[in-house]
Amino acid sequence: MVVSVIANVSVVVSVNGCGISTVTPRAGSDVDTSQLAHSEVNSVEDRDAEGDSVIHPAVALDWQQWTVPVVHHQAVMLGMRLTEVWLWPEPFAETRSLPVALRYRNAVSDPPKWTTDADWFEWDGDRWWINALGHSLFGSELYLAARRCEFGVLPSFALAAVGSAAWEYGYEANGVRPSALDLVYTPVSGLVLGEFRHWAYRGAERLPDGPLRVLVRGLMDPFGVAERAFGAPC
Repeated sequence: MVVSVIANVSVVVSVNGCGISTVTPRAGSDVDTSQLAHSEVNSVEDRDAEGDSVIHPAVALDWQQWTVPVVHHQAVMLGMRLTEVWLWPEPFAETRSLPVALRYRNAVSDPPKWTTDADWFEWDGDRWWINALGHSLFGSELYLAARRCEFGVLPSFALAAVGSAAWEYGYEANGVRPSALDLVYTPVSGLVLGEFRHWAYRGAERLPDGPLRVLVRGLMDPFGVAERAFGAPC
């Protein structure tokens, strides 16, 4: 729902985990706030001096808050999937439709992989460092992408969990069956490591403007720094 308000309305936007926008009248205006209070506001239109429609940039961030992490997640997972094809052509480079279809069917019809008597962090058949280190970094990247776009801890964790499920059942299921370990460990470890990266990046603001600040930020959020350099809003 788009609310058009002319001249006597100011916009106050609170971007949080739910992306809530509020509209309040300027002091002394005769706007009926009761009509605005119960409206779902996704964007606010105003008019400039020439009467042209203007969307306030702060309100535009409301949808960008979702778009940036979602696009970031897909780009990261696509890069990971192409890397798998290069490193392990069998089974990840399979292109025949029947084997691929059977693997997707097995992914949803069979329970996720879990071998109780395997070594630690190899319960799904992968090497321990792929699970313990690789999936921690993957989960933290999913989490941090949401966190830096002003999502709270729990919404960021939820997006990381959804991203992990999309990886297991979407991107990777045409090669291997989903992993029970990865479905749980990726978002949980991502929360811990991602929250550390988030606060370390923010803590770099206290450093003097110079190479050290750039280095810390680049180490904590290399993809985010590059994306913002190319115009990403968060």
